[in-house]
Amino acid sequence: MARNGIQYEDVQHAIDTLLRQDDAPTVQKIRDILGTGSFTTISDHLREWRLRRERNRDVTSSEAPPEALQAWMTDLWEKAQALAAESLAHYRQESDQRVEEAQAEAQAAARKAADAEERLAALNTHFEQAQARLEEKTMQLANAQSELQAAHQQETQQARRVQQLDEECQKHQRHLETARSEHRDAMAELSREHQTQLKQEEQRHEAAESRLMGLLDDARQERQNVEKQAQKRTASLEQKFERVQAELAEQRRQYTTLEEKARNETSQRQALESKLRESQGQLQQTQSDNRRAERELEQQHAINRELREKLARLPLPPFVV
Repeated sequence: MARNGIQYEDVQHAIDTLLRQDDAPTVQKIRDILGTGSFTTISDHLREWRLRRERNRDVTSSEAPPEALQAWMTDLWEKAQALAAESLAHYRQESDQRVEEAQAEAQAAARKAADAEERLAALNTHFEQAQARLEEKTMQLANAQSELQAAHQQETQQARRVQQLDEECQKHQRHLETARSEHRDAMAELSREHQTQLKQEEQRHEAAESRLMGLLDDARQERQNVEKQAQKRTASLEQKFERVQAELAEQRRQYTTLEEKARNETSQRQALESKLRESQGQLQQTQSDNRRAERELEQQHAINRELREKLARLPLPPFVV
């Protein structure tokens, strides 16, 4: 059943125009003359025109058709075959080209998606390694802080030891002052009578003073050594703490960079997947157009077969335009 739009009279006028031009009426040529209309509608009207022409023949003859008519029929048949082959080649070439383009785009998108997957996997591996190094540096920082705290405690203990030594030195100095005072008192009382004893006592006290001064010097030297060691230990730990802090800051910066890069790779992969889906949709549309063209070609073949059958049954009257 023909659809509304192109009427039978329009198709008939187009067929008359083609016949006046000594050209075989086909669906494509009729559509070229009309400038519009679907192939199905024009094909239905063309089939109806042929049926009407066959029913309206009022002169029959069993004689062989004239040679001119045979030549015209042969030429008409050859033109119809050439037109069908040309249409089929055009449709096939166009559909094959569109299929190849869509497949190439789909393969390119698939390769890009695979590359993005590989880069993302490598980034994830690098990201995990960086995170492991960051955790290791964090543990090292915690250990350094523990060592620094232990050093501070040791320094405190050393300071208490130095304080104790100072107190002992002060105690010995007080004893020395007491001995000196006692010595001066004894010297005042025994100035002449005990000169020999005074010298002996003075020597004894000088020896004691010398021993006390040696102990005081040793204590001061020990305190200085402890302070120097504590300062060196503290400086070393502070340098190690600053170095670990710098490494931790660098690891955090790399961690942030990797996170940003991973987000960019994920966005690119999503864009490639969207393009791949779009290419697949275009491929499906192209395949649908190809199947529709093949159906139209089958219809054209059916029309050609019908034309051959009708030409075989044609009583071959004189050709009248």
